[in-house]
Amino acid sequence: MSTSEIQGGLVGYVLCKGHYYVSNGKTRPNGDNIFADSGTAAPSPPGATASHAHKAWGDLQSAVNRDLPTATARIAKLNATTLRRIPRRRRVRG
Repeated sequence: MSTSEIQGGLVGYVLCKGHYYVSNGKTRPNGDNIFADSGTAAPSPPGATASHAHKAWGDLQSAVNRDLPTATARIAKLNATTLRRIPRRRRVRG
């Protein structure tokens, strides 16, 4: 029985003598999976490496869309106020 039959066709890695071997998705001509040595640290489950990254990107995008227009409007207002006040100031001549 092959490893793909044992794990239902989704082979992520195999532990053998303290080393983890990760499937690279390629197969031999006879249909066996090809594995690469990944060392002694357990690899992450296949497909679960960046599941939280998409949620974080969505949170960042909504925060920027919510806060950036307000901040831009405040900066524009401060710039306009500053430019209006410049001519009113007395000039010091030396």
